[in-house]
Formats: sequence, structure tokens, C-alpha cells
Amino acid sequence: MPKVIFNIATIQSRKKLFIEVLKRLSQQFVPCDHINVALSYDAPDREVEENILQRFKSGTFIYGKFPAAKKMFAIDSTDPDTIFLTFDDDIAYPRDYSQDIIKHINKNRDAVIGYHGMAFNFFPVVDYYKQRAIYQYFETIREPVSVHIIGTGICGFYTATLKEKGFTYSWFDQYPQHGNYNDSIFSLFLRLHKIPMVVVPHYGGWTYSYPGSQDETALWKQAKKDFNKTDLIFLQQ
Repeated sequence: MPKVIFNIATIQSRKKLFIEVLKRLSQQFVPCDHINVALSYDAPDREVEENILQRFKSGTFIYGKFPAAKKMFAIDSTDPDTIFLTFDDDIAYPRDYSQDIIKHINKNRDAVIGYHGMAFNFFPVVDYYKQRAIYQYFETIREPVSVHIIGTGICGFYTATLKEKGFTYSWFDQYPQHGNYNDSIFSLFLRLHKIPMVVVPHYGGWTYSYPGSQDETALWKQAKKDFNKTDLIFLQQ
């Protein structure tokens, strides 16, 4: 079986919640071989580092002022024969999460697999709200659905699938002013290179947001403030 790599980014104000997410990730039925953590912190935090190293076989953590896309910072150094799973710092993942997504990735190595995404009825998209159907990670999805935007906080892929198309982290660096629109930026690459994005079946409540986590720091709330005009930039290409 290929190596399994976990990847996550977080902000300082969510430290307590992040440690709870780490606990859940460390209890997965299919454990990871390595975890990469991007900490948007003012300074190194020994408590967090010790928590990571106590719970996982090995870990790499970097500090700075990072956008959410930084959860993928390790893609360039990751061996192609690897399953690359990405996580958010506000979602409760069940113990069989990694087992389930790896099962789907192994069935379709040519795709990016996830549990949250959006599909649009035609392109170019001119009305972000009226043209979309949303497939939520916390709701029941009964059949696989092809989408145009995949949620990067709850997805995974076989690393070779992206590397064979030339994907590197520098793709995000082309859009520094839109760094937290990582779902749209990542999905643009996938659409341009004809890599399928698939939301796979799951039960409502299998994953869910932690109570109180959807405050004003939630990226989807920040995006909503500009009526998703930034997302349209990427959907009109």
C-alpha cells in the first residue's frame, strides 16, 4: 500500500480546537505515515509541536502567516507513490474517515476524491448562487457526483495523479491576493488539466463542523461577504 500523508493548516486562535482535531486524526483506523502542519502563528508553540510528535509517527511543521492553501505545502516534496489527504481545523473526522477515502481513491486513482463540492449547470458561471448545486460533507450524498469545485479540507488523491499533470505548490503563488480561496484555485487547475473531482457517497452527520467553529474566522463566511465575486474569477476561466 502507498504511504499515507496527512496535511493540515491552522490559525493561532483555533489552537484548542486544532488539538482536538489532531486527536481525532491520530485515532484513524488507517494511520498516516507522516503529518504536515502549517501553523499561521506569531511564534513557534512547543505545546502544539509536542502534541503532534506524541500522536503521530513523524511530523513536519512550519510557521508563518499563511493562507489556508498552505495545507498543501508538502506536495512538491511528496513521493508520487503516496496518498495525500488534506484536512481542515474545524471538522470532526470519524475514525473510519481515512479508511473510507483511501478505499475510494484506490478505486479511482485518476480523480481527486472528496466529500464536499459544487457543480454548476453551465459555463461561464455568471451567477454563483443560482447556477450551483452544493454537495455538503455533513449531509447525506447517496451517489457519486462529479463537481467543478472540490472542498480541499476534506479530500484526497494519489499524488502521482497531480504530479503527472505538473501540479506544484507554486500554482497557488500565482494568486497571492486570493490565498484563502484555495478550493477555487485548486479546482481551476484540476478543470484545466481534466482531472475529475468526485464527491463520494456518505451519510449525514458522519463528518460535521465542531460547535462554535463557524464564527467570523470561517473562510466560507469571509467569502460570502463579497458575494463570492472572487470565486467567479476562477469559474470564468
